[in-house]
Amino acid sequence: MRRFFDPKRWRTVLFDRARLRPLAPKRLAGQQHDLDLIADIERLREHLGVEKWTVFGGSWGSTLALAYAIAHPERVQALILRGVFLRPSAKLHWFYQDGASMLFPDAWERFLKPIRRLNDGDMVGSLSHVA
Repeated sequence: MRRFFDPKRWRTVLFDRARLRPLAPKRLAGQQHDLDLIADIERLREHLGVEKWTVFGGSWGSTLALAYAIAHPERVQALILRGVFLRPSAKLHWFYQDGASMLFPDAWERFLKPIRRLNDGDMVGSLSHVA
């Protein structure tokens, strides 16, 4: 994500939530863990001594950025969001079940190989078991 910011103008802090929590639909619904991630971001801000910052998020990170901004509006100078993915079930179904698979069938088949055996036919259900 650093490529989005000129280091001569921005002090960039990267928070990699993917290392903290696997991206799996059942876990996405877990509000308690979302609150833990928001608290982690706030602890990071405090640790770094930053009064206010611009929060950037892409894809699911845009949802997390919005949630952080709602929880701590006094700490957010601005939001930069790209590829907003707010995770309603219809979008998850399109992305992981019947949608993207029709646009990119070859890539979809490669994506399915390690997952198909877990829960054939229910991609969203299969992904909830991959961690």
